[in-house]
Amino acid sequence: MTPIPAHTTGTSRPYRVGWLFSLPRSGSSVAAYAAAEPFGGIVADEIFGPWDRTAPPYDYPPVQSDLVRAFKARPDDDKLSPEVVELAHAVFAKLAERCNPAPGQVPSIVCKHPHWVISPAQQKAAFPDQPSIHLARNPIHRVNSLVMRGWNEAIGTYYGYGQYRQLVERFENEPGVVYDDIRRDPESFFRAVYAAWGWDASAAQVRGAAEYARANYHANSKIKDANRSTDAVLSESKIMLPPNVIALYLQDKRIVAFMQRMGWSTDAADYPTTETQDAVLGVVPGPRTEPQHA
Repeated sequence: MTPIPAHTTGTSRPYRVGWLFSLPRSGSSVAAYAAAEPFGGIVADEIFGPWDRTAPPYDYPPVQSDLVRAFKARPDDDKLSPEVVELAHAVFAKLAERCNPAPGQVPSIVCKHPHWVISPAQQKAAFPDQPSIHLARNPIHRVNSLVMRGWNEAIGTYYGYGQYRQLVERFENEPGVVYDDIRRDPESFFRAVYAAWGWDASAAQVRGAAEYARANYHANSKIKDANRSTDAVLSESKIMLPPNVIALYLQDKRIVAFMQRMGWSTDAADYPTTETQDAVLGVVPGPRTEPQHA
């Protein structure tokens, strides 16, 4: 990997950043925005791309488009070049100006990254003063959400199976939380997140994050849907996965052990699907009608 210049690894920057890694459709949006809220913080929502988010509703600074360009140009095993790191810090610095921290506190930024193109080792080497945590969701519910939304590129050729195996491996070595706890025990969820980032959170701030998560449904990144709730997630009430996709996950001993450890059922009967045809694995699935709010 390209060495990171010494001046990018200092700890004296006038803001702090906590990273949230996940796979798409794992609840990272509500987790990130809820975590930032009690600190008057801001979410750096997929600032590395793949999208230019300099227009509404994000209105990120123009340098974010430069960051996306530079990041896309890098090979997967060397994404965080000195140029990319400096551009990221430039974006963070501009976003920090929009924060509203309590007196005596530094601006707080949540860097939400629901894509598997930066490894923990890369992130730690490039941003050693910015701790991270990983977020997981039941793999069947997660990929079901992708299918229901028609996000075929994110679904991939094997319905996210390889990516999820990587997630399981990361949970063995990195701090992690699960989406279900946003509903089951939100205060414990956010205490774990803040602890991983090293943010000293008061009881009131933890409650504030939990209350935000209860009151706001993030349908897609920053976009919220006032008609939906995290207590009524469509992708957990109706399964539209091909039967062999469910079987693909439930035949993997490592994934099954992880699911059991997280309190998720590994019985196929608990995931009754509306589909009768098996998927053709090895190719990206074709388009389908897209239900909303998955």
